Amino acid sequence: MVAVRSDLIIQEIALESHAEITTAEITVSNGPPLVVASVYRPPKHGDVANNYTNNLTTDLYELSDKYHENTIWVSGDTNLPDIDWENGAIMVFSYLHSLNDKFHQCTLDVGFEQTVGLLTYDDTFLNVFLTN
Repeated sequence: MVAVRSDLIIQEIALESHAEITTAEITVSNGPPLVVASVYRPPKHGDVANNYTNNLTTDLYELSDKYHENTIWVSGDTNLPDIDWENGAIMVFSYLHSLNDKFHQCTLDVGFEQTVGLLTYDDTFLNVFLTN
């Protein structure tokens, strides 16, 4: 879900997605619309997790390609506590290295930066706020 104030002009962005992602454009007064996305990656393992992460990263690549001139905000619960965002490393404890790396590499490829500086669950970052 993307929630905005009632005085803002918002237009949903339709993605043909198999991931839990909601996207929208918010009209701003001086420039291209702000693109926002709300994402959720269930805490799954194995093939289900790999397929889901593939779908989510495909959506993020598509969003970034289509809206490369726009500021993009991506926020949500990725359930990927093994990504050490500060050091750009994968610390394999909960999920396969490849699963974490797929999502982390996508954020690097599209130029997203994780802005959450406080741990969101125990001693990890489950929630992200990514921006280009």
